[in-house]
Amino acid sequence: MKSLAYYLGNFLCDFVLFLIPTVFFIILLFPMKIEAFTHSWGTILAIMTCFGVSLISLTYFVGFVFSNSNNAFRQIGVLYLVVGYFIPNTVGTVLTAITGGSGFFTIRYILFIDPFFPFYESLIWVVFK
Repeated sequence: MKSLAYYLGNFLCDFVLFLIPTVFFIILLFPMKIEAFTHSWGTILAIMTCFGVSLISLTYFVGFVFSNSNNAFRQIGVLYLVVGYFIPNTVGTVLTAITGGSGFFTIRYILFIDPFFPFYESLIWVVFK
């Protein structure tokens, strides 16, 4: 099997497996009557779909760094937590405190490489627009 067919098949399977709980999440918003999300459920579905594509792609890319799949499976969650959450929030908080908020807007363009930051920013935009 060629590697393009292998990775494309895996990507599509992972994407479908990501979409199933995402669709159920959107459906559950309506009976729970969470109006901050239900008024723009289509936008939230699009945001979560784009997040899924970028997260799956990044996971495949980062998976090549590890020596075997068992190490990648055990350590990638911690890596995403540290690089995707703790470092951007710490750097953003420190820059906001030092520069009064203007420094964070400079580094945010670097943080758009990380899929968690645009996901967070877009959800904030949808909820508080």
